[in-house]
Amino acid sequence: DGQEAIGNNNVTYNLAQSLIASGVLNSIDEKGNITSTDFLDRISLPSGISPEAALEAAATTKASDIATSPNNDPSEVKKYFESVASIYQKYPLLNERSDILILVQALQSNDYGKLAELDPVIQSLTSITAELKHLPAPSEYRDFAVREINYVFKTKRALEIFRSTPNDPLATALILRPRLDLLAEVAKFHADTREELKAKGILAAAK
Repeated sequence: DGQEAIGNNNVTYNLAQSLIASGVLNSIDEKGNITSTDFLDRISLPSGISPEAALEAAATTKASDIATSPNNDPSEVKKYFESVASIYQKYPLLNERSDILILVQALQSNDYGKLAELDPVIQSLTSITAELKHLPAPSEYRDFAVREINYVFKTKRALEIFRSTPNDPLATALILRPRLDLLAEVAKFHADTREELKAKGILAAAK
């Protein structure tokens, strides 16, 4: 009703003010990358609410959902990871962390139409999960496939929450820290996977 809309507008306004006052703009470089997460500690959140629960509603996949191949030959493993990379390259995606920048700019300008920039990315993530599920993973890398797909699901969920900021600003406030934690976790997972593949001679070590 109208009263709820007024209340929600106030929450959105308060989120915008809190986020801008936190110094987030000083924590984003010209490429949209987060250079410091200190601003998170200066954002006012209601007490008694757990940010860790914010991504709980993300869809998940399990090992039985993944197409697999019994062929774990290094050449086949290499082809698999090349295919994973090619799937990502087919779709429009944002640079790392630039979804945060889009959110901040929308809040700063009070122009929530800017959040529409997230729509093609959300659509891309939907397509990517479907393709990754159907790409046969070498059986020794089935766990990689499960984790990768679930990370994409969580990323999509975070962006959907950002997209709905005018309707549920509290969810956006709660998702900021988990979103940045997710970025760091995914980056480490990918780095560890690359090192494992290099150690096995499947990927060439950087010179």
